[in-house]
Amino acid sequence: MMSGEAKSADIYAAFKPALERVAKQLRRAKRALREDKAERLDKHVAWIRSMRRHSADRLLA
Repeated sequence: MMSGEAKSADIYAAFKPALERVAKQLRRAKRALREDKAERLDKHVAWIRSMRRHSADRLLA
């Protein structure tokens, strides 16, 4: 959940900075998800390749 606060006498003047803070939080959360997903994919591919090599070695032995 994202949240943001700002104070001003005018509600519209307070809303804009609060919205900007929430947008920044959302961008950071999305970036973290993208980076995490790419890292997991690389680990998964490496694991599959190593399993294939081990399977091939067992068949040849």
